[in-house]
Amino acid sequence: MNFLDRALPLIARNFSIIPLGANSKAPQKGIGAKQRSTGKKDFQQIESWAQRFPDANVGLVADERFCILESDDYARLAELIRNGTGEEIPETMRSGRDPNRPHLIFRHSNKSRTIGCPALPGIFECRFTNQYVVGPGSEVDGTAYKIFVDVPPVEIPDWLVTELVRLAQVEKKERSNPTVKTGPNGKVTEGGRHYKLMEEIGRRWDGEISEEDFIAWAVERNDELCDPPKPIAHVVQCVRDIMKKPPHNPGPKVMLGNSDKSGNVDPEHWTLTSLSTIEAKPIRWLWTNNIAIGKLNTYSGEPGHGKSLISIDLAARCSVGKEFPDGAPNAIGACDTLICTLEEDVADTIKPRLLAAGGDPKRVHFISQSGRALRFSIVQNEAKLRSLFSRHPDIKLAVFDPLLDFTRSNQNADTEVRQELTLLADIANEFGFAAIGINHLNKKTDLKAMHRVAGARGWTAVARMNYLVFKGEEKTPEGTFIRHVCPLKINLAADDRPSLDFVIAKGGVLTEALIIGQVYPILHWLGPGTATADDMGAAAVRTTEADTWLKKFLEHGNWVPSEEVKDAGAKQKFSVDQIKRAKQRCNVEDRRIGMPARTEWRWRAVEGDTVVSVAGLLQ
Repeated sequence: MNFLDRALPLIARNFSIIPLGANSKAPQKGIGAKQRSTGKKDFQQIESWAQRFPDANVGLVADERFCILESDDYARLAELIRNGTGEEIPETMRSGRDPNRPHLIFRHSNKSRTIGCPALPGIFECRFTNQYVVGPGSEVDGTAYKIFVDVPPVEIPDWLVTELVRLAQVEKKERSNPTVKTGPNGKVTEGGRHYKLMEEIGRRWDGEISEEDFIAWAVERNDELCDPPKPIAHVVQCVRDIMKKPPHNPGPKVMLGNSDKSGNVDPEHWTLTSLSTIEAKPIRWLWTNNIAIGKLNTYSGEPGHGKSLISIDLAARCSVGKEFPDGAPNAIGACDTLICTLEEDVADTIKPRLLAAGGDPKRVHFISQSGRALRFSIVQNEAKLRSLFSRHPDIKLAVFDPLLDFTRSNQNADTEVRQELTLLADIANEFGFAAIGINHLNKKTDLKAMHRVAGARGWTAVARMNYLVFKGEEKTPEGTFIRHVCPLKINLAADDRPSLDFVIAKGGVLTEALIIGQVYPILHWLGPGTATADDMGAAAVRTTEADTWLKKFLEHGNWVPSEEVKDAGAKQKFSVDQIKRAKQRCNVEDRRIGMPARTEWRWRAVEGDTVVSVAGLLQ
């Protein structure tokens, strides 16, 4: 079989090829992957090569359309992919000379074009950019390369690309040669010179440099690196051995600078991108101006104040397309929710609470192992998470309760926290869901609310919408404490909005088998309130002081103009809002007094304890 016989079936499939040496894996001199043909339209180039290299083998090149996954141990690779993602490698075209070590040929995806050529030695190499493999029809040392699975190449899934990158980074262990030693002059001494030379020469091999120039370069590097230098004949043999191998690819590239058509980047130059070339996009909201899709959102608070119940309430609303607590419509409609929690039992707590809140359990899910909620690290299971969300696009809300349980970061290490949470936000953005993290507070009650979230600043810095949940001192006529959801750090909407208040009440009697007649807590939303995040913590002390001062100022029981009260409070460093909230908490009544043309509001204290009416708060 000659070169043309080997090339024609491949270009008929629109593959890019190059001529290799006869009975060889190495390319013809002066022809590298960048000089490839580009499918059927380059038939003239193919004929020219056929005349120059009639007996050449053919190299199948990864180009802008096709990529190649070269497996050195397919069974082990499939096992690693299965363990990492729960998925099987897709059926696609396979070729090679050993069915246990096939070349898997895929169509490129947008993602696969950006990752370079990661590899895990002994398992696989991703020949995704400007690299080649020996094509079917070729022969090396009497062994023929064949097509084992003759089907059209399928597009490589993003989850597989992500897992290959992860395996190359996580599974691969750094290898070093303990025999490499350097002398006082910094040069490699006897015992390590061959290894160092092969490493340097291998990195220099790009598939294009001529043998003559390559040898000259290697001899010069031999003099620079080795003491004493290796014999020139040894250097020449090293060069020729390396030239038999595929060109070196440094792996994933950081796209910083000017690139040619093949995607190679000049690291000496950075590229400026004008904003005029960027398409502006609106923020995507799950709950308008409250919970953003593609972002991390957090609720922080003390245990038992209602954070988890809020997440259940939101999951229930999403599952049936119900409007949100402030009356905002559910524009997305019924959608799925993923709840990741370890603090509450799924069977006796999560599901009954969801049912009590009116949710549809068919649309609320958890990640399980042997029927139990699974503890996992987001960063260590990135590929599995991406695979999961790619297979379940109806998930629009994912809750991590508490968020700390699903990271491996030191809670107080800001850099680690930011890296993990940024990864979560990136996954949320890629797959179009809102991520909600539940955070706890520290014990430092003398701090401002912003500094009460436990751990490093990254727990709130990465999130775009942060809320504080706490139980106030006011009660409904039934004696139920009113709780507040207050903006803590808001990056995507107005942060001067009022709190959203709620009470925890008993839900409806459930009728599902085994829980018939049991009652579970649900939220009753009361609407906007007057609380702020700083009404908890250090500011709560000031709130108590405002209450004490107002009671003292009005203790005589006479009517006092409200402006006079506010002016007197200002002299004591109380804000108007603090005084108004103190008035609401204390037993202070108000009345408009005076003639129609000149009236004013006046306040006075009355005896008895204050009781705040839910009906009054809703007016």
